[in-house]
Amino acid sequence: MDTPCIPGLHENLKLRREAINKINEVFSNSKITLICDRDIMEIDVSDLTLGLQESILAAFLVCDWNVRAWTLLEAARGVGNLHLLCKDNKLVSVNEILKTVHAQGSIDIAILFADAPHLLPIAPSRYKSTVGGSINVERANPHHNPIGGDYINVERAAHLLSHRYATREDDEVVIWSLLCNERAFHSAEDFWRMRANDAISTGFLMSSIPRLKDCPGLTWAPLRPNLQEPSTRLEESLSLSSSKFSAFDGQGSDLGVIRDDGFHADWLVHFIHGRLWNPIDKTVNRIMNRITSHSRKLGVKRQISKIIDVYLRGHQMGALLRPKILFGHDAFEYRGKADGPLLAVVGSDNGGSSWCWKGIYEWHEKEPLPKFEVEPIVLV
Repeated sequence: MDTPCIPGLHENLKLRREAINKINEVFSNSKITLICDRDIMEIDVSDLTLGLQESILAAFLVCDWNVRAWTLLEAARGVGNLHLLCKDNKLVSVNEILKTVHAQGSIDIAILFADAPHLLPIAPSRYKSTVGGSINVERANPHHNPIGGDYINVERAAHLLSHRYATREDDEVVIWSLLCNERAFHSAEDFWRMRANDAISTGFLMSSIPRLKDCPGLTWAPLRPNLQEPSTRLEESLSLSSSKFSAFDGQGSDLGVIRDDGFHADWLVHFIHGRLWNPIDKTVNRIMNRITSHSRKLGVKRQISKIIDVYLRGHQMGALLRPKILFGHDAFEYRGKADGPLLAVVGSDNGGSSWCWKGIYEWHEKEPLPKFEVEPIVLV
């Protein structure tokens, strides 16, 4: 039971961190992980028919216990022996029910587990990928969901946490790190610094999640795994719409490598050249708007002008990035809810040697995209 076993933030911080660092060990080595949920505890399992087992799985997927961030970690670590506490203090094994329903039950139940792979005891596979032609990086296979009690890759863990929240401020980063590592990290900067030389999918970065600030080499790095921001961090990147794009694992997109100086990867790139104007003189801006009003009627120029105005003022040059597929040069599309292609906006003040992350832009679906070509980019 996590609540009585982990001290609160204002009780004993040192003891709290020590307890959190042992969570993975406790749940991985426990005899069983017993799930106590009010709705599940009302189910009478004295006659455990196939129909009842299907109902138990459906109820389990949507119960209060299964929608929290901390309990996702508990399930992922204790997945080998999850048990449900039912009516009259009777226990049922989640794995045994899964085996029965898999062999005899409705395929519709399997569909419900598409977003809950951490509840399925499947052993992970590992492989070696070559990024940039010369860098060998051993990492969890991005085309497999490494669950089954093992550690989950960064992208998949963030996707699983994208709609699950912890009650305590900043706990999302702690849970994220525990899903990926044996050790807990209590700051996003430490979490990403520890991942130097790791490979991650470029498609994973295409989200509205806020990025780290004032951290050289990490302006591209997500501050947390989900969109919800703590009350102490109210600043957001400027956006051209109210749309918010959640992270997904980027499975199938090309890989990049985290280095001490930044994130190195090949992207589909459209460069925006020339010193971009600084809004010092509003009169000058009005004159420029009149001069270029005709050209801005063209979709590409109009949208690029918006991007410059919102994201790139003061930078020497800018660029639009699209992730490409893992093997090939085709664009990798965002798989979440979006009306048009998502583009990453980056800016540079050193002639394009390195780039800082500025935000995500949703291109108008009815207007043509500019030309993109594959280029190596270093995000710092």
